[in-house]
Amino acid sequence: MINKKFIFLIHLLFYCNTIFSITMKKDEVLKINILKYKSEKECPNYSNGYDNNNKHCTFRFFCRNNECSSADEQGYILLPNSNGLLEPLNTNTCFPVFDSKPICYDNKANCTKNEECFTNNCINSVCLVKKDTRTTECIDYYYYRSWLYSYKAKMHCGLSQNELCNNDKECASRLCESNTNNNLKMCSEKIRNDLSNKRKNDILKKIIIIVICVIISSIISCIVNKRKVKKEKEKEEEEEEEWE
Repeated sequence: MINKKFIFLIHLLFYCNTIFSITMKKDEVLKINILKYKSEKECPNYSNGYDNNNKHCTFRFFCRNNECSSADEQGYILLPNSNGLLEPLNTNTCFPVFDSKPICYDNKANCTKNEECFTNNCINSVCLVKKDTRTTECIDYYYYRSWLYSYKAKMHCGLSQNELCNNDKECASRLCESNTNNNLKMCSEKIRNDLSNKRKNDILKKIIIIVICVIISSIISCIVNKRKVKKEKEKEEEEEEEWE
């Protein structure tokens, strides 16, 4: 156990020297222009990665009230402690389950004491969510607007992973899913779908629909014209018979 704690402390010291984290107001986070950065090289140092499929920088912030701190790829942020010194906090969490192991999606939520967790709740060496203190997270949200044939991206804030939820809109990931182990609905991890072909497929789909509509309209028009011609011909024949 002592060896594990020693190794974990070494990891913390390493993270202190490698984590880059900035603090921003929540309003500032929501104003981040995600599509401003055209390549991975242009991503700011507070970005936590790059979406190679959709070609945009990714961002992740964790907030306490109106103060938000950027997270690195491992889910660590830097916040000042009671002495004013920056310390790494693990934002990864597990969900506590009564008389059972907590629900964890990976092994990143390891800790040795409360102060190492963003939730300030380290139990049995893992950071756990707190039911009375909800964790707010802000993530980049990239989507396609069909009516404008264009892509749009914005920051979206909501409950972080493993927090209890009622619907998708409450979650930063926009995914509120039922857990098969306890029948509770929790915010799940952000899924980055490949939308790179969305516009092309949408345009192709609408072209096909237009072509089908044109064909159907042509067929209907042809049928109507034929009936009209037939009626006119019948009328002419009737008039000729009357003259005779």
